[in-house]
Amino acid sequence: MSDIHALETNLDLKQNLNVYANCKQLDVLHLIFNIFDGGLQADLTNYKVRLKAMKADNMLLIQDTQYTINKNVVTIIADEQLTTTSGTTKIELQFINTKTGEKKATFNLTLKVIPSVLENERTISTATYTLMDELENKLDKAANFFENINKAIDTNTTLAATTNNANTSNTNLNTTIAAGNTLKTALDGLNTTANTTKNNLDASNNNSITTKTALDASNTNATATKTALDESNSVANTTKSNLDSSNSIANSTKIDLDKSNGNALAIKVDLDKLNTTANVTKADLTAINDNAIATNKDLTNINTTANVTKTDLDAENVRAEANITSMESFGDITALSKNVTNLKAEVEIARGGESDLDGRLDKIAAQLSDVAHKTGTMQSNLNADLLDGQHGSYYAPLSSPNFSGVPTISTKQIPTTEKIDLTLLNGWSNLDKTPCIAVLGQTVIVNIRTHNGTTTEGTVICSTGYGAYGGNTLFPVFDALGNSIGVVYINSTGNIIIGGRMTSNSDVNINFSYVKQ
Repeated sequence: MSDIHALETNLDLKQNLNVYANCKQLDVLHLIFNIFDGGLQADLTNYKVRLKAMKADNMLLIQDTQYTINKNVVTIIADEQLTTTSGTTKIELQFINTKTGEKKATFNLTLKVIPSVLENERTISTATYTLMDELENKLDKAANFFENINKAIDTNTTLAATTNNANTSNTNLNTTIAAGNTLKTALDGLNTTANTTKNNLDASNNNSITTKTALDASNTNATATKTALDESNSVANTTKSNLDSSNSIANSTKIDLDKSNGNALAIKVDLDKLNTTANVTKADLTAINDNAIATNKDLTNINTTANVTKTDLDAENVRAEANITSMESFGDITALSKNVTNLKAEVEIARGGESDLDGRLDKIAAQLSDVAHKTGTMQSNLNADLLDGQHGSYYAPLSSPNFSGVPTISTKQIPTTEKIDLTLLNGWSNLDKTPCIAVLGQTVIVNIRTHNGTTTEGTVICSTGYGAYGGNTLFPVFDALGNSIGVVYINSTGNIIIGGRMTSNSDVNINFSYVKQ
């Protein structure tokens, strides 16, 4: 059959296991403790045990009685004062070596005393030391013994005249009285010791109350400190999260910078190649420019010569027409032939020895002789007002001539040069002159100085109207000091496009030439 009063638990002399148990108020408990030493069964040989408890109302209970020890199991029939007060009661067992007097306590058992439904009927809680209760019981027995001694004395007085049996009884009683006096002396000593112990317990109780008050204050301070530490920890965790996030962003930024650095190095290699190409292109442009200057001089000289020649031809044409009119006024063929001979001489003087005009006049003289010989009359369809079959309007005027096509000089052809102004786009504007191109045959020469435009890759700066032969071609771009600040390319439709981010737009010089489609 189970013991309904039994409350069994484990306690350790070295490990704080935070053991908890529950009971009802005013329960009579049979406490069964399994005692361990660092997790192993404790050897309790030569030890006695003392139960110490602090009840919820700060009343002490020290119990040295009503216990048994069997190996590592301690059984205590708890004093009724253990459960008189509802609330939390802290319990520990103190083991005393009976040979050396050394003491060792277990870690706490927390006993939660659940209030009785009729708590007002409970026993009044008092500070209790069961050893003192035992001493008081013994004093009560001694007082009863003294009462018996007085009765014996009265009987002895009454029976003074009795027989030897009464004397024997008197002797026995005297012996008993002597023993009682000895016992009383011993009890007085025990009572003195008990009173001293009680005073010590009262002092300990007062010290415990003072200590508890200090511990409560310390606990309050510790709670406030813990709250502050929790807040600091929360702030620290937030700061750590922010630092982790910043570190992640920094790592990502470093990766991007490493990629950008790699791209920049690749672009630098491309720019170095472009710079080399630009230097070659610049040399080519210089040669082309020199050729263009020489060609321009040749064209100027040719134009001047053509204008002089046209003037001379116009004068010759006028003279020829005058001479023909004069010839028509004459009817004598012989006179006409003579006049033709004279006209030939005049034409030679006017032409300065031009062979083409001599041939022409020879043909006219021959035609006139032939006509005179065959018909004896002047033909009317000689067309003397034409030069090489063309009227004067066919030839370019001396002032502001407007040539068309490719003029022919001897067996060589000289291409014309055409200048075309450009319209800038996407915020780019003229810096100090109108941007333009010069078209010389199949070669297009670009001359642009601009600023303030959009510098992102793919932006169209302007269109030349002439696509590049062979597709996209890259050209370097320079600032006013000759530093490379990016590249552009011209596509198959003639758009000049930024081929990579331009590092500056304050003074941009775009000068290159290409072969058009």
